[in-house]
Amino acid sequence: MGKLNKITSALLSVIMVIGIFSAIPFVASAATSGSYEYSVNSDNTAKITKYIDNGSKTVTIPSSIGGYVATEIGSQAFENCSSFNSVTIPSSITNIGEFAFRGCTGLTSVTIPSTVTQIGNYAFGYIYSNNYSVKIDGFTVYGTKGTAAEIYAYSNGFNFVEGVAAVDPTEVKLNQSSLTLGVGDSYILVSTVLPSDANNKICTWYTSNSSVATVGSTGKVTAKAVGTAVITAKTVNGKTATCKVTVKPAPTGVKISPTALTLGKGESYVLKSTVSPTDAKNKTCTWSTNNSSIAIVSSTGKVTAKAVGTAVITAKTVNGKTATCKVTVKPAPTSVKTSPTALTLGKGESYTIKESTSSGSYANNANLKWTSTNTNVVTVKKGSGNAAVLKATGQGTANVKITLYNGKTATCKVTVKPAPTSVKINPTSLTLGKGEGYTISASTSSGSYANNANIKWTSTNTKVVTVKKGSGNKAELKAVGKGTANVKITLYNGKTATCKVTVKPAPTSVKVSPSSVTLDVGKSYTVSEITNSGSYANAANLKWTSTNTKVVTVKKGSGNKAVLKAVGTGTANVKITLFNGKTATCKVTVNCSDINSAKTEKDYYTLSYKVYEIVNQERIKAGVKPLRFNDKVNKAAMKRAKECHKYFSHTRPNGKDCFTVFSEFGIKQSYAGENIALGYSAPKYVMEGWMQSKGHRDNILNPVFTDFGCGVCSTGEWTQLFCRI
Repeated sequence: MGKLNKITSALLSVIMVIGIFSAIPFVASAATSGSYEYSVNSDNTAKITKYIDNGSKTVTIPSSIGGYVATEIGSQAFENCSSFNSVTIPSSITNIGEFAFRGCTGLTSVTIPSTVTQIGNYAFGYIYSNNYSVKIDGFTVYGTKGTAAEIYAYSNGFNFVEGVAAVDPTEVKLNQSSLTLGVGDSYILVSTVLPSDANNKICTWYTSNSSVATVGSTGKVTAKAVGTAVITAKTVNGKTATCKVTVKPAPTGVKISPTALTLGKGESYVLKSTVSPTDAKNKTCTWSTNNSSIAIVSSTGKVTAKAVGTAVITAKTVNGKTATCKVTVKPAPTSVKTSPTALTLGKGESYTIKESTSSGSYANNANLKWTSTNTNVVTVKKGSGNAAVLKATGQGTANVKITLYNGKTATCKVTVKPAPTSVKINPTSLTLGKGEGYTISASTSSGSYANNANIKWTSTNTKVVTVKKGSGNKAELKAVGKGTANVKITLYNGKTATCKVTVKPAPTSVKVSPSSVTLDVGKSYTVSEITNSGSYANAANLKWTSTNTKVVTVKKGSGNKAVLKAVGTGTANVKITLFNGKTATCKVTVNCSDINSAKTEKDYYTLSYKVYEIVNQERIKAGVKPLRFNDKVNKAAMKRAKECHKYFSHTRPNGKDCFTVFSEFGIKQSYAGENIALGYSAPKYVMEGWMQSKGHRDNILNPVFTDFGCGVCSTGEWTQLFCRI
């Protein structure tokens, strides 16, 4: 028997030597798959060259890797991997290299399949210390008798046991580490005992709080009451795994959002249910309608409007709690429009537009679809309600389109211009009286644009002047107290400008200069207003009126001035009214200026007197004493003018001499003269004609005469009578 052992030992040594000095096949460069690096042999099998220790307690080496059959475990492949305490070697392995599992301190035994024909030096059961491979005491090799496993065990002085090592559980896992249940719910936990070849995988189950959750022998957990409990699975050798079970309450109520809903016929909307309390486990609701001919609802809360009318949608929890939503269905839109339909923006500017449908119809805001034909010019984003927010992204023109649920559409044409590089206010400075209002305006750099809707107006001191956005690019100022403040405009892109506003005391009085004026018909005249000292009223707010626009009209002039226009004979008052109601007047007397404007005897008298004034002007220029205006002589001249209308001559229509008219009016003269003319409209023009005629001029300038009268007829006949009294 001893001899046989020697022969066996020698035989084993030879086999070992052959194993040690076997030729190493060609290998390619390394690749990685999962926790392994490997190389491909020339025969298209794989060698595992390195294990990447991931901390696992058990390692199962794959029989194939990267699509190749794994036939070798390379030298030092698992060296110093101390995390695992169990390794499973597949039957595809035929060769295990030297030092393959050296330093794997967690291994106290190994099962080597019968397919392994070569095992390198120090492959199992050794650690490396002080430059020496040191044997692990009590290391056991399991395998088939007469194979490389037995030879390696005896050659290295290890225990050899024929068969497969009994494997104790090293770990247990549960399919859930935490679990939430509602009161009354159940769930079966599944345990997994590792390694897969462990000889006993039975687990015992425990609960930390049976009043909250119980657990059966099969891992079935039943929720009993609100709270938490820990369920534990324990192996025969004491390995454990836990699952934290949280038990939540049953629903106490449910709400629907919205509680009322309006849709157009054919439109859909998804209602939202909210189950309370928030920590209720089962929040599932079933949906129903009380009138499916008006509106139907799906299992997910999607409502579809079928016909005009009303219906009630109900959401019901698993335990019978309910909530409702009243659905009103209106006619589907036949048309839609945007407001505005066209719009101009500056690059980078935003603007909110809206939509409205045909009268009586409806389209729910949630189903509105907004698009842009060119997002390089303008983008569009759905806003609140029926609104959309536009963003001007580049110069050009694009259409923003609204599409309703039933396909009806409308567009807004958007033009984008360059962003302003500057802005200014007109005027840049301004003086107002306390309590006065004023409208200012803004303008941007040439070619640029800023939409009025986005203009922001502010005051640096609202105790001096307040500002309110007006129409378009305007702002309304209100002077509220003495002092100085700046009114500021800010554009959408941050560009700003200011207007300096000075506020002075409000006027306590005002006057017009002059306070009275006499004009001829057709003449114009400029008057001005003046407020009491130290006060101010802006010219823009002056209001000029006339009490009789048939006599005189008034038009606002520059600054504090007004231009009067005499349009008819008579008297009227031109009135100035300040912003605070203070007033003053200018009395305007308008005389007729020619026969065309003469209507009354007074008008003709005025024309006569004007001729008289011009006569005396000529006499004074000539160094001759002025004449007296004699009413009797004037009446006689008026009669002669009417006679000349019938018979234009110095001889009267009755054939008598023209001077006989004097006696008819009781005039006793010693010398007399007469000038007549026809076809002149005004005193100026008839006098020019007479002065250009020597005989007429001689009468006008005759120093003998002392009294004068002039007659005029509406048909253009003029008569001058001169006499000495």
